[in-house]
Amino acid sequence: LELIQRGFPKRAAQELLDAPRNAEVDLLRAKALERAGLYKESLEAARDLPDTPEHLALRAVLHHWLGNPTEAKACAEQALSGGIEARAEAHNTLGYIFHAQGDFQAAVASFRKAAALWLGLGDENRRLSTLVNLAAARTRLGEDVEAAYRDVLEAAKGNLQVEAQVQINLGWEYYQKNDLEQALEHFRQAEIIAMKSGNSRQVALAQNNVGSMLHLQNNLIEAKTFYIKAISSARTVGEILVLAMSMANLAEAEGDTDAWEEAISLLENAGYQQQAQEHLEDLQAYRAKIT
Repeated sequence: LELIQRGFPKRAAQELLDAPRNAEVDLLRAKALERAGLYKESLEAARDLPDTPEHLALRAVLHHWLGNPTEAKACAEQALSGGIEARAEAHNTLGYIFHAQGDFQAAVASFRKAAALWLGLGDENRRLSTLVNLAAARTRLGEDVEAAYRDVLEAAKGNLQVEAQVQINLGWEYYQKNDLEQALEHFRQAEIIAMKSGNSRQVALAQNNVGSMLHLQNNLIEAKTFYIKAISSARTVGEILVLAMSMANLAEAEGDTDAWEEAISLLENAGYQQQAQEHLEDLQAYRAKIT
């Protein structure tokens, strides 16, 4: 559990392979794999677990990240019959689903319920993470970005992992407004904070995002440096999504279509069909441009 909280979930999953097999160990290993972004492996690890609300809550979030919204919603709704933790997980996943569907009012309601339940459990890390999700949904309803994130930034003071996540979210908010300078600054801050906390997964994500902003500004030399850093950080923690995205971004920056194809295959094999499709479209557009 400590390794998961410190940002080394893949290492935790590997160590749990040597632990005596039982439902509790299998669930913890599945959670570790989920935190590492290894969603297909996590779903497989949870396959033999009974259909308790806690296990269904885990399956719900896994199906969501694997692009199976119907299964995700069904599992989450069944998990609502469970205790506080299962309900908190389920409401958080429903918030993700509603957000992806563009139903931001429903997403806000679900994230508020999840945050209240995490508070009841005394799990401040999960409550703050849910408040970050809530802030993102609030901005989609038209709320000012800085105002939406102000409360969670105040509450997260001293919690470096949540502070880093807020900076990552703020970076994407400004990127979507086409304010690349502000986005770049928030991603740089996220990297600094994540390195202080020792969360390699957040470090990798922040480095990839810094590279992406520099790439968009045609600063290819520095962008490639950050993509390489992100690949190294993602490999350390076993974060497949960020690893593949950084590989694809580096390949694009170098014009290496073969490496680009391999990165897309990595995304497809890990179950990230949407991200794979996006990178495939970028690759096709690149090939059309150079021919």
